[in-house]
Amino acid sequence: MRIGEPAARTGATPRQVRFYEAKGLITSTREPNNYRDYSETTLGRVQQIRELLGAGLSTEVIRAILPCMESPPATRSSSTASSPKR
Repeated sequence: MRIGEPAARTGATPRQVRFYEAKGLITSTREPNNYRDYSETTLGRVQQIRELLGAGLSTEVIRAILPCMESPPATRSSSTASSPKR
């Protein structure tokens, strides 16, 4: 999707989306005509960035924590869970 769509769908402006990309918070690919092309996953990431910026975090801190936020939480398998011993 081109830059206007993630901007409109997240409440950001195209300028903000370009800023997030310049800061290394999101990425895009380039179409043959050199337009930016963003994936669907960019929508969630832009929304997270906006919320974190709204909470007062800097772009440097956000860049550091976003990879951690993408990983699914660790789950314990039934083989590692122990039942209370009597």
